[in-house]
Amino acid sequence: MAGSEGIPQYFAGGGVNESSAMLLVTSSGGERWSRVTFAVPANVPAGWDTDAFMEIATIQCPQAGMCVGLGATDQGTKSTPVYTLGSAP
Repeated sequence: MAGSEGIPQYFAGGGVNESSAMLLVTSSGGERWSRVTFAVPANVPAGWDTDAFMEIATIQCPQAGMCVGLGATDQGTKSTPVYTLGSAP
């Protein structure tokens, strides 16, 4: 499950977001869930919309233990963060 949580993020240069991207994962068919959070890069490239780091908008899990998510971006944004969890065998 992808989304956000109300934990602020701080960026170099003084920028701040009021929420952070996160995932909830389960390996027990939904009985127990664990929260996975992601730190923003130390140096966000110039021109990136830092709002994209506030939430994971879409997620695909092509196999058990491996997921890829995209940050939520504003219309017209030319780039988006890509989040990964797990690895391919």
